Amino acid sequence: MDRRVFLRNGVALVSAVALSRLPSFGGEKAGSVWPVKPYEGVGPILFGMKRRKARRAVPGKPDKKDEFDIDTDDAWSELGVKLIYLPPKDTCRAVLFTGSKIQPVYREQSLLTLPARDALEFMRAADPDLSINGRGWTCMRQGITVTAPQWQTRPKQPASSVLVFAEGYYTSFFE
Repeated sequence: MDRRVFLRNGVALVSAVALSRLPSFGGEKAGSVWPVKPYEGVGPILFGMKRRKARRAVPGKPDKKDEFDIDTDDAWSELGVKLIYLPPKDTCRAVLFTGSKIQPVYREQSLLTLPARDALEFMRAADPDLSINGRGWTCMRQGITVTAPQWQTRPKQPASSVLVFAEGYYTSFFE
């Protein structure tokens, strides 16, 4: 029997199999699953990929930019995916998820569909030392940041974004 939500240690989990069976929108399957590989990548994206190769790994074309756009990252707003590149080699160092069409899945759990409070407990089980603030939490051990601005006042609301990052991503801003 296919269950969309089940409990494990009191935490609600959404089956990745159930997510993969959701209907298709705009060519990309809603709920497409991209497994998180801590500090290696997510889905078809491997950290350290050059821009051209990373772009080809994401379905469709990235959003167009104009000459005034200072953002050097590539975004697919319809899919809710953004590839973040860092100098000096212009390689992909992080992937930001903000939509429902492509789901970052860690240990068979979609991090964008789980209620924020449950997602926090799920991530805390993976890293008891995760860094928590008023806008979300960062799991340095797994290379994942979850943004859920209202997680304390609306614990049943899911996260607004998930950032999966390469080792050294945060420290690279201070070098």
